Amino acid sequence: MDRHNYMTLLTGQIRCRRARPMIEEEITAHIDDQKLDFLSQGMTEQEAEDAAVREMGDPVEVGAELDRIHRPRYDLRLLGFIIGLNGLAVALQISVLKLAELCSPNGMVTQQLTMESMLSHMGAWLVLGVAVMLGVCFFDYTLIGKYALWILGALLIVMVGCTQLRGGAYWMRALTGNFFISLIVPAYAAVIYHYRGKGTAGLRRCIILLIITVLCSNLCGAGIWYQGMLYLVGGTAVMTVIIKGWFGKNARRLLVEAAIWVIGLPMAAVLLLFLSGRTLLAPYQQARLEAIGNPDKEENAWFTYLSETMSTASQEIRRQEKAGSAAPSLSKGVTESSDLWLSNARSDYVWLFIFKMFGTWQGAVVTALVFAFLFWLFVLVHRQKNYLGFIIGLSCALMFLLETALYMAFNFNLLPGGSVYMPFFTYGGINMIVTHLYMGLFLSISRNERLVPIR
Repeated sequence: MDRHNYMTLLTGQIRCRRARPMIEEEITAHIDDQKLDFLSQGMTEQEAEDAAVREMGDPVEVGAELDRIHRPRYDLRLLGFIIGLNGLAVALQISVLKLAELCSPNGMVTQQLTMESMLSHMGAWLVLGVAVMLGVCFFDYTLIGKYALWILGALLIVMVGCTQLRGGAYWMRALTGNFFISLIVPAYAAVIYHYRGKGTAGLRRCIILLIITVLCSNLCGAGIWYQGMLYLVGGTAVMTVIIKGWFGKNARRLLVEAAIWVIGLPMAAVLLLFLSGRTLLAPYQQARLEAIGNPDKEENAWFTYLSETMSTASQEIRRQEKAGSAAPSLSKGVTESSDLWLSNARSDYVWLFIFKMFGTWQGAVVTALVFAFLFWLFVLVHRQKNYLGFIIGLSCALMFLLETALYMAFNFNLLPGGSVYMPFFTYGGINMIVTHLYMGLFLSISRNERLVPIR
């Protein structure tokens, strides 16, 4: 049997068409290596070719085995984590609504704090997010690497262009700033992949594009925290692949050069702003930063109000439950402006709500669960052999980690408050789409791990 007929029979057993080119390349390389061995033993060209093909074994059996190895595989554990976190997030939102019902006799709760509102808003966005996740899961993520520069350029152009429409409809304004930064993260990761193997020139282009990307995000009015996260995620990803040797063997020299740009440039900018008497933080954020550790400061009034109101509400509910009250209700002091603090409990201060309303141990368990999920994402990244899957997964996992850490820091008044989305848990709309888009990328990377070449 000649090589052509052998390969035809073998690839005929491969059901996944995407895996066929990689399998053909792998088998051809094996045959060529074996052929060289036989040629070195004195065989003729044709004899060596025939012997090498026979050494491969029965094409039907080999093809069936390779089909089993290269079949798409779904990470059911990751999918289970996603379902569990979504379920927990919905349960927390329902808890806020039940608390709102205790306030409703006083007529202080707005229409936004009703079960119908949650089902029509958060429920709709959640369903849409899951649909996006499933769509991305079956998407060939390698196309992001193939068209990385085009995708990043298009995102930057649209992001900056949308700033002209910020006064328009809500959905159009939502497409600017923080949302686009979340989309840029995997696109920029693909740019790093695109420039791998191109030495110092490739590294410098990556750094220049990172700086341009952050400047564009500043022009479109993205939050300072999201600009910082974008820069930190991009810089960390670049330094990680330098250590892995993507830009050459002289990793130490390249790492120093990258550190000068990635770390030195923002430090120099902050120093210049400081010397000129300016700051990157808004006045209220600077005041909040100076007030950290001093609860008596006026800048902590809103956080103190939220914390004390949630604690009082929790104590009243537990006291009335112990007293056997069939339908506990909150006192007027707790229900005043309840639409404000309950709205914050479901959006900007979900974690504060968990700890205050359910207790420290329960809050610690939920926090541990979230960080276990993040740890699992980094485990998946570490196991990923494909270069593109590795860098996209790493960047998305870093973004999740930073968003989570910042959100919790704001919730416990460790940093001046800002607008940061908590993945899965926050009562949000379009950000929930981004969360599930990231999850779709992870599922796609895991699913296609055995279908795409390492490089």
